[in-house]
Amino acid sequence: MHHPCLDSQVSYCSELQSKSLRTFWSASLEPPITYESLRELEWDQLLNNLLLRHDLNFDPQIQYRPNTLGPRGKQRMTQINDYWDAVRVEISMILGIRSRRSLRRASTYYSTPALYLEAATAPQPIPRRLPLMFEAIRETLKTLAPKRQWYAIDERLDAALLVQQLDNGVCDFVSLSDWLGALLRPLCSPERYPLFSDMTSMIKRGVRDADAELIVNGIQGLFNILETMRLDFANHRIRCLRIATVEDTVDFEQRDFLRRIADGWDPSEARTWLQDLFASQPSQESQSSRFSNFVQATTDIITSNSDYLPPTFTLDYIRLRTLQMDFQTLMYQAACRRIFDNILKGLKWNGSIPQSAYNDLYTRISVLISDEESNDDHPQRTEDVALEIVRAAYSVCKCPGMPALKHLMFAEHHLRNHCDQQSDVFDFDHLEKPLSSQIHLTVEREVKAMKDLSPVQITNRYLPETPIKSIADSTNVQTEILRIAQRTAHIAVLHWRIWAPILYEQPVEQICHRVSAVEAGPRS
Repeated sequence: MHHPCLDSQVSYCSELQSKSLRTFWSASLEPPITYESLRELEWDQLLNNLLLRHDLNFDPQIQYRPNTLGPRGKQRMTQINDYWDAVRVEISMILGIRSRRSLRRASTYYSTPALYLEAATAPQPIPRRLPLMFEAIRETLKTLAPKRQWYAIDERLDAALLVQQLDNGVCDFVSLSDWLGALLRPLCSPERYPLFSDMTSMIKRGVRDADAELIVNGIQGLFNILETMRLDFANHRIRCLRIATVEDTVDFEQRDFLRRIADGWDPSEARTWLQDLFASQPSQESQSSRFSNFVQATTDIITSNSDYLPPTFTLDYIRLRTLQMDFQTLMYQAACRRIFDNILKGLKWNGSIPQSAYNDLYTRISVLISDEESNDDHPQRTEDVALEIVRAAYSVCKCPGMPALKHLMFAEHHLRNHCDQQSDVFDFDHLEKPLSSQIHLTVEREVKAMKDLSPVQITNRYLPETPIKSIADSTNVQTEILRIAQRTAHIAVLHWRIWAPILYEQPVEQICHRVSAVEAGPRS
């Protein structure tokens, strides 16, 4: 009688030449989800996560999610795919050994570390991933289940016993998947129930048809469930902790940074930066004047597109860089509008310009310059944007025919040089200065409005807060200026409250005294 696995499994000897088997030798032995990889989601880790607690001030809806974006996310996904390809080959080997060597015990595969593939001389001992995989499932389960269930988990997921059962062909994957589903289902929300059905269904069909692909898909589904549940638990805790952690921001960060200074971190560069700033100001007699100058300096970081950031801004690095790009986007929007108006003048247009024309121009340009990995790639699309500006001007004037070369060259030249201070077309007084002045004035107003508010009140004041994503997010420039100013003011106020008492406003000897006191105190 023909055995179905002979049809469904490729000979593990011939697979030696395949990409899957090459991955089998090189992929990680540990699964992508382990107790250690999820360690940052533990209760104590969440409570002491400095960056998380700081970010909650600016994004109360912050959540942990699997990292699948950007270069690191793509690298992680490649490693995950390689791991599961290797597990598929390993399970294929077990099924192949069992069917092709029925007179010999398949346990030799695991019990003899130096075993090589039968029909080829393998260069190294066969790597084994299933034992570590069972251990990862067991340890991750114990972070989700109550302690009263830990004994049953240890007993049911004994990695050594499960490997022996696999070797002897008596491991009941179907029963194991049903048990896991019954254990986990009461611990998660009902919206996750279909995930359990999919997992058990794939494993059952894979075992029935001796299909390693289906079995691995089912196991991979189990790991996805475990990760999702851990993320759900962590995000629920974050929501519950939000108000308390935000309110405690200043005290917690001061203690944490003082410990870091005690351990050798040196933020004196930021103190020097601020002292130089104060020295350049006419009067520093009061704390309020020093604070005002600090706010102005923080705003200058945004409007001047400064590359330098003091080390004390380490937790706000991404926010400040994003605000710089947002301001540059406003500058680009203003430049496009100015070029658009000048071309209309060159076309002898004397009528009023409808706001809808500007709105349409901004929308079309935002599509051209948008990029998934960067909001600051304006120069890369200069020719396309110039053509769009000229097209929009011709449309307002209802000019027939193709755009004139002189208009295209005019638009391209101004776009390339609108922010270059050495350029003949740079116009600080009519382009950058008005926007910068409005940002500074609005920041000052926002700082005054929040100076007596608690961290929670400041955070709630700006809810919901949505970052600028493109110049088409809003055609109202004042709305964008207010949004940038509010976020800048929030950063400045919170930063001053944290650092002024422990660094900026303290004599050096007093800083050393506070550091010594923290160093001698208990560590969390």
